[in-house]
Amino acid sequence: MKRLFPLFLIPVFLLGGGFLRCQEPGAQEPSRLKREDCFLGIHFDFHATADDRNIGLTVTEEMVEEIIDMIGPDYIQVDTKGHPGIASFPTRYANRCEHIAADQLRVWRKVTKRRGVPLLAHYSGILDTEAGKKHPQWQAVNSDGGYCPAVMSAAGPYADELMIPQLIELGKEYGLDGVWVDGDCWAARRDWTPSIQEEFTRATGIESVPTDPSDPDWHEWSQFQRRLYHEYLRHCGSAVKKEVPGFVYCSNWAYSHMMPEPPGDEVDFLSGDFSTAAGPGPIDHARFLARFFAGQGKPWDLMAWSGLRPDALKSAVQLEREAACVLSQGGGFEVCFLQNRDGSVQIDNLRAYAEAAGFCRQRQKYAFKGEVIPQTAVLLSTEGSYSRWDREGRPLFDGDFHLGDSICATLLNHQLPISVLTTKNLMDQMERFPLIVVYQWETLEPELIGKLREYVSGGGRLLLAGSHMRELFGEMIGAAGWGRPAGHGVSVFDLKSGNFALIDQDGAPEEAILTAVDILFTNRRIAVEGNPPVDLTLTHTAGGETAVHLINTTPPEGGAELYDKIDPVGPVKIFVRLEEAPKAVTLQPEGTPLQWHFSNGIAAVTVPSVPIYQIVVIEEAKRE
Repeated sequence: MKRLFPLFLIPVFLLGGGFLRCQEPGAQEPSRLKREDCFLGIHFDFHATADDRNIGLTVTEEMVEEIIDMIGPDYIQVDTKGHPGIASFPTRYANRCEHIAADQLRVWRKVTKRRGVPLLAHYSGILDTEAGKKHPQWQAVNSDGGYCPAVMSAAGPYADELMIPQLIELGKEYGLDGVWVDGDCWAARRDWTPSIQEEFTRATGIESVPTDPSDPDWHEWSQFQRRLYHEYLRHCGSAVKKEVPGFVYCSNWAYSHMMPEPPGDEVDFLSGDFSTAAGPGPIDHARFLARFFAGQGKPWDLMAWSGLRPDALKSAVQLEREAACVLSQGGGFEVCFLQNRDGSVQIDNLRAYAEAAGFCRQRQKYAFKGEVIPQTAVLLSTEGSYSRWDREGRPLFDGDFHLGDSICATLLNHQLPISVLTTKNLMDQMERFPLIVVYQWETLEPELIGKLREYVSGGGRLLLAGSHMRELFGEMIGAAGWGRPAGHGVSVFDLKSGNFALIDQDGAPEEAILTAVDILFTNRRIAVEGNPPVDLTLTHTAGGETAVHLINTTPPEGGAELYDKIDPVGPVKIFVRLEEAPKAVTLQPEGTPLQWHFSNGIAAVTVPSVPIYQIVVIEEAKRE
């Protein structure tokens, strides 16, 4: 679709070669990792305001050196412009803070370049209060004709007149390696700018533009708005990277559960920040998010907040367990800390992360870039999500944890490894999964329903749960004939060489889910004796070995949001299906040999204890 916003000329002085570089003349610049190869990071921001004073005054080279020495990060992300829209560095543009005492960004760049550490910008995208004050016409328009305060129109001039040129400035003049754009997809809103309404009518033939979720064309209007955001995202990413080769672009929560689509080339890696690991269980959200990002086919990380508030910081134990949820799925990990109002950092606040960073490094070899071995796929439907949010009048990219808090938690709490996949990603590889779960969707893509029928007919196993499943899969159920009751409201159907189970109700009880899984999934690759409180993942390491990741999921005492200890779990006995007897089995990161017994294609291994996160590495003879 034609882009609605004009391409404004980027100022000539930004595209020229007259920039000051941070590299000192004659200095030897060490190589820096590519962002896709970065495992461990640290993020700083403080969302500068016009009222902040003395920005940069106490930001010193010694401070940055101490941070690097303490954490040993593969990369650092640092504030440049937050949601208030005030730049915390002396930018050429009119949104800089008037009270900058020293150029703190040059200090960060000088030291990180000297130490070979990539430096990325924290930069707020569509959410920008200052731009809205100075340029009201840049803002999105509400259905009543008024402006949406601080939210820029994805189809307006903001991207070309401020955001893109300023990111190019950061890449060219400051030599930054990339950007982590905050306040972007999750801040986007439906936009009734007159030119957008006109384009919608031309594109769809719908004369009366919807203004309310009750309008019959509301979903089509919302999908049109999502396409506008996609055009904005593609334009920003490609425009900046064209002018600054090698500059990497990430938009916070883009192509996450909030935007459940396969990622585009405009982003180089995926990321999202989660404030707590709260939920019905202490880590339900973290492990759900990690399993979604792991299936998106892009380099990715998750960013844990360092605490609930500046005075309520997480312990090393809590950060380590949150990191374990990410590492076990092959991703990178970073932690977010608030800078002081002058841009400096409270070093003492980093000590828990310094300990957790060492914990992560010990496991990097066996976790980072590991490939999850397909077991159970849980569908996160693209159309189902967008339709639900539109019916409920929610934002364009809203996200929810209904899967993470329900079906995913149930399966994971009973040691069933899962992957969470978008519609497209599932259709592309469903034959790799012995079991697929479709849980409580009101709407699904017709193509997906047809593919799932083919999957079952070809020998696949499918679990359908929810009150709308009979309506959505009526033809397949009819073709299978009468189902046989299996208890707890579960009916099982045979279809050619495969079968499927139906739980015809919302909020299916745990007993029903587990009954269906036990019937359908009889050829599990991995199992655990009993039901200990451990999270289980099976991967191939980057080195090609089979790895079993065990995470202690014991709730903290009293269900506390902040905790500094959890009781260890153990012994834990696991059973892994292998083609041949293993060559060796070790417990990592300690490197301790484990005793094992192999019989009838099953290796039985006992792990003495799981304090937080242990990895059983199986060296298979066939994989030499």
